[in-house]
Amino acid sequence: MALGLTDSPRIEWDAYDLITLDGIRIEVKSSAYIQTWYQTGLSRISFDIAPKRFWDERTHKYSDAYQRHSDVYVFCLFTCKDPSAANPLDLRQWEFYVVPTALLNSKLGTQKTLSLGALQKFSSSPISFYEIKEHVCSCDVSSPMDISPVT
Repeated sequence: MALGLTDSPRIEWDAYDLITLDGIRIEVKSSAYIQTWYQTGLSRISFDIAPKRFWDERTHKYSDAYQRHSDVYVFCLFTCKDPSAANPLDLRQWEFYVVPTALLNSKLGTQKTLSLGALQKFSSSPISFYEIKEHVCSCDVSSPMDISPVT
């Protein structure tokens, strides 16, 4: 909905979550302060950015090297801190951040998680759902995605 995507069904266990009509590969990560289970306090915001091996649907094998396989990451933060007011379908309760994978690779190497504070250093202020496409399409995806592979 927010992006012009291919109309092909997603390949389960693919190396990235979405692909635009222009071929931009997108990894989507989400986090929230509140959860559906009992909590004694708000959750610490962090996102999994660990380089991974990917499952090749054609060969039915995992890749040898660990790497980030997308061109861009879209980080989604559900900002509501009051369980009684939480509505994940209300887009006003979300913030979005778009970061080129090459930037994560160059600044963080093989780091496995990204805190909200660190994310805010790599990204401009949060954007709305309706700005995601513009920000994804404006990312420089021509930079190499390579990091030193971990095997």
